[in-house]
Amino acid sequence: MIEGTISLPIQATNDIQSSGLNTIERRKNSGTEFGTYLKNALDHVNELQGTASEMRADYETGAVTDLASVMIAGQKSSLAFQGLMQVRNRVVSAYETVFNMPV
Repeated sequence: MIEGTISLPIQATNDIQSSGLNTIERRKNSGTEFGTYLKNALDHVNELQGTASEMRADYETGAVTDLASVMIAGQKSSLAFQGLMQVRNRVVSAYETVFNMPV
């Protein structure tokens, strides 16, 4: 049994009710958001990998002497790539699930 209730201020309740139509309209207009988000994520991972590669090359030539920053940049790029691969695996899994649905 629920002992208490949650009450929203009247203004918040009115905002939620009036934004229902706006939410539907925004969803219709935002069909490319996932693709844009994915492209931005790919660009960011690419940038991190490029930075890590440059820092490694600079360390090897002696231009950079801080090994810690080189290792941190390498780990950042590695983690970003692993996260991107997890997203890719989930998208492929979702596609396979939809593809194998009976008609």
